[in-house]
Amino acid sequence: MADASATERYIKRVGFCDGDKPSRTLEWLRAIDRLPEDIQVQIALQTAESTIHSSLRELKNAKWHKIKKLLANRFVNANFSEAQKEALDRLEQRPGEGLYNYITTFEILLNEAYQSLPLDQTSLIRTFLSGLCDREMARSVARKKLSTLPEVVKEVRRHYQDDDLLRPRRISKVHSIEKNEDPQVAALSMVVNDLVSLQKETCAQIAALAKVEPKPPQNPKNNSCYRCGKQGHFARECRTKDTNSLPVQTMQQNASGI
Repeated sequence: MADASATERYIKRVGFCDGDKPSRTLEWLRAIDRLPEDIQVQIALQTAESTIHSSLRELKNAKWHKIKKLLANRFVNANFSEAQKEALDRLEQRPGEGLYNYITTFEILLNEAYQSLPLDQTSLIRTFLSGLCDREMARSVARKKLSTLPEVVKEVRRHYQDDDLLRPRRISKVHSIEKNEDPQVAALSMVVNDLVSLQKETCAQIAALAKVEPKPPQNPKNNSCYRCGKQGHFARECRTKDTNSLPVQTMQQNASGI
């Protein structure tokens, strides 16, 4: 049995669960599943609440793997094992996901789907290898014709042990994105740059036009020249120098002293 301080750490790690949300209940069951076997039932009783605590008190004398299955069937899925088998068949290593995380998830689903491994594990081996991102490595392991799933998992881990000894390569500044850029990406970048430049020029032209003050409309009656009487220019622009050709109105105005 764990001491008081260790028990508090386990309780904090597992958290409390009342069985209302299936996702939280499954998370709680898996957290207890990772604890030492001698304290699993004890921590489950101390962290269970409400209806799930009542169900757990009825099963406290059973082994944890049996308790987990019954609680999962009652609070997570009515046919929990079959649902986990389907999830196991659909499991794939996501791009960028580490091998350790993929294997851990596979083993969790495997333990929830099967109480014990079947004698013929060919289907499970196919499922495990098919979910790997590294297809060449998966084919290499498949050619070895291993008969059990633990042997296959061990062989896959061995392939990655050599890679763990190497540091990840750093991208050199010499290999810039401009030199290794995809032609389509480069063409698209040029189009975007042209559009940005055109937008800047248009904004500049609009700003310049906004600063120009429009000329007030001129009265067509005032467009006639006071020197020659013709329209289209003013007296200061008139080329007529002969005062005898002044219009009658102008001569009258000069005679009256205006």
